[in-house]
Amino acid sequence: MLFADDAAVCATEEELQVILNTFFQVFKQYGLQMAIKKTEVLFQRPTSEPDIPDPVIVVDNNQLRVVEQYKYLGSLIKNNSSINTEISSRCQKAVGSFNKLYQRVWKKKHLKLKTKIQIHRTVVFPTLTYGCEKAVGSFNKLYQRESGRRNT
Repeated sequence: MLFADDAAVCATEEELQVILNTFFQVFKQYGLQMAIKKTEVLFQRPTSEPDIPDPVIVVDNNQLRVVEQYKYLGSLIKNNSSINTEISSRCQKAVGSFNKLYQRVWKKKHLKLKTKIQIHRTVVFPTLTYGCEKAVGSFNKLYQRESGRRNT
């Protein structure tokens, strides 16, 4: 996955070594620099083989650091493929968004309920579902069903 100057690469150890060396050489040809100190490796071990050693990836004679988790475009990716921390983080951010609007929106009696619901749908809900593109359809269906129950 590429975004601006960030990249996430899924590959075997050997493939990753070749890919990163290629990136480094191409960057160098075009006068760009790879931020080797900021470049990290996240290795997801199969649960059936927990004793596999960390990969050793070297770029320009610098061994890259192997990490257990990192943030990519605002989402936490972990080496055990768990999303529990990410879900908790999303919930906390959504609650934070909701609370920030308490004095300005939720407490205001002159604002119609329809307006408050629209603000919730455009501010709080996207904060909760950010980075969940595949799940958003399911979230939206659940949200609409739950909203419909409250409105009837």
